[in-house]
Amino acid sequence: MHLPCLAHTINLVVRDALKAPKPIIDKVKEAVEYFHRSTVGAQKLKETQLQMKMEELRPKQDCPTRWNSYYMLKRFIASKNAIISTLAVTNAPVRHLSQEEWTTVQELCTILQPFEEVTVELSAESYLTASKVIVLARGLQRATVDFRRNITTAAAQGVINSLCASMSTRFHKIHANHILADTAALDPRFKRMAFPDGRTADETFQRLSTAAARVSSGTPIQQQPAVEGPEGAGSGAGSIVWSYFHEEVAGTVEARNPTADAVMEARAYLEEPLLPTHEDPLKW
Repeated sequence: MHLPCLAHTINLVVRDALKAPKPIIDKVKEAVEYFHRSTVGAQKLKETQLQMKMEELRPKQDCPTRWNSYYMLKRFIASKNAIISTLAVTNAPVRHLSQEEWTTVQELCTILQPFEEVTVELSAESYLTASKVIVLARGLQRATVDFRRNITTAAAQGVINSLCASMSTRFHKIHANHILADTAALDPRFKRMAFPDGRTADETFQRLSTAAARVSSGTPIQQQPAVEGPEGAGSGAGSIVWSYFHEEVAGTVEARNPTADAVMEARAYLEEPLLPTHEDPLKW
């Protein structure tokens, strides 16, 4: 049985989107490579960071096997003033970024942050992640669309458009995968809230009910030990992507009728996910 790897899909989505601002990213690579091969340049950058009371951060090189230009750009923008000063003083033989290109680098970091968060979360090996896939995919799409309102540079806007188009194609029928849909529905944190519409949720729970009815009550089911992830796994504390899901859940809880009878409470069990507690986000 094959399950699509969301982390790999995200890798493809982001790598395609970063082709548009490649000239700007290449300029950043040139500067980073200069600081890595020049002892004078690296030492001067460190001295400049100290003078500006900045954290001593060595520029991070890009890795061609991953889309982690994000880490290179993030480290680069964090030392922006020190880098500009050092390149000017050392007369480094690299192409300098214009002010608009610096703005583009900053906006690219903002745009790519949710994709990095989701990739890290899905790369875990000690806890299950299948039930999160649909929720995380929807969160990425919403976050990217929201970023569009605050983007000011044409290059970053091109990245946004590419990400939206690619995710629309690759995530179009992600909830139609029965394994991903069933695991999301059975996860107490998500239930019906994992799905984009009521019809999809109804179909999933009907399928689960039918499957459960086939199970003989006299057949013992082997219980597997629960595997719990590290603190914060799946809680979305401070996460851009998870914030959308938490907002949806909060709206559902506020709309509940507190005088509902026992039948309505039973129905609510399917519709209302159990929120993680502040003390321990993994307990529900």
